[in-house]
Amino acid sequence: PGALRSLAMRATGELLASTARERPLCLIIDDAHFAEETALDALEYACLAEASVPIWVCVLARPGFEKSRPLWGARAARQVTVSLRALAAEPSQELCRMLLKPVENVPAQAVERIVERAQHVPLYLVELVRGLKRQGLVRQRAPGGSWYLVTDGVEKVPELRLVEWLADRELGALPSTLAAH
Repeated sequence: PGALRSLAMRATGELLASTARERPLCLIIDDAHFAEETALDALEYACLAEASVPIWVCVLARPGFEKSRPLWGARAARQVTVSLRALAAEPSQELCRMLLKPVENVPAQAVERIVERAQHVPLYLVELVRGLKRQGLVRQRAPGGSWYLVTDGVEKVPELRLVEWLADRELGALPSTLAAH
């Protein structure tokens, strides 16, 4: 299996490099923390400094990626790591309001509370608002009427860490036989 994995990695890496020799190549990999090792190794192989090909790879991953693969990309011709921090208050609130659409008039206190719960992290904001919508806290007044947020429900979000709450919600949505695993 190790030899097959190595051959697959080299073949894919060579294919990417030869494609880049014909014309510049740009690859954007989202959620790289979920990617298979062979695929990541092939990307790294194609970007080796000695390959000297016009290839640009942008890898987007959660912070744990650096811990699981601390030297990833170190042998590339060039490497830049950019760590994104949590959003400031105003952009967080703007994102929250956008995510709560079709609700138009959300009380500022509710938005602030949701943003606090999400710790100003966009991923957490997206997941928290999805959870609020799944729980039915974004409602329509009547068919064809305006939408509103049940602000009392926002306070019912547990004080647990948000990720634990999200995991609990996701497990709760699964059939009990599957969730048991």
